[in-house]
Amino acid sequence: MPPADILIHTGDFSHRGNQGEFQAFNHWLGEVAHLYPVRIVVLGNHDMMTYGRRKFPKMASLLPNATHVPNVGLFEVCGLRMLSLPYLNYESVAMQTAIATLSEHSDIDLLLTHAPAFGVLDLSHSQIQCGCAAIAELVRVVRPKCHLFGHVHEENGFRHNGFEGVLSINSSLCDHPVTGIVNAGHLVAFDLQHGAIASCCAVDVHVDAEVEAGVAYRFDDLFLRDEEGPESSKETRAAPRIPHGA
Repeated sequence: MPPADILIHTGDFSHRGNQGEFQAFNHWLGEVAHLYPVRIVVLGNHDMMTYGRRKFPKMASLLPNATHVPNVGLFEVCGLRMLSLPYLNYESVAMQTAIATLSEHSDIDLLLTHAPAFGVLDLSHSQIQCGCAAIAELVRVVRPKCHLFGHVHEENGFRHNGFEGVLSINSSLCDHPVTGIVNAGHLVAFDLQHGAIASCCAVDVHVDAEVEAGVAYRFDDLFLRDEEGPESSKETRAAPRIPHGA
């Protein structure tokens, strides 16, 4: 993985979200801290299986090596305005409340969700669209420059025409021993001086398939680099990998 100013993980670093899996992922975050000064983690559905949504503070506390584990809301990092939405049941009251809250904001650079918007890079291997209609409406209302998500591993990639003027990126990284899915991550460069994406997914970060005794590895990552910032002095090396489904 190349060095960058920001590493964003859009969820499902674990299989069951137990303490051991949190500890393993937190250890990995610490190992790549010299490559990524800012490390943002948006929790996915697998990550919440053990503790549950109501124990969000507990889950966030288990990732001290992440600089941000955002709940629903607005935050700003490196001059970028971001909205975050960890995984919520699509039809829940909590989702409706979250969408209403986030829809009040404008001038958003990045929308970070675990689930995709309905109809955009959300097609499963069984040809079912697994995206969320509420998130699709949020994208239409907020109009972020870029929507980052994961969840549907089969549709890794990026699309400029999902919503007019919005770059949609499914950055699910997965090499799965059962389904045979092998995805790559994306490097995105922002021109902060002009408030625009300078190079949209110009570089893919390829991940070699590496399966050992039924252990799969999955990342939902996005790497962000500030085109206008100083040249990075961070060492470039392959980041350690974390187990999924061990």
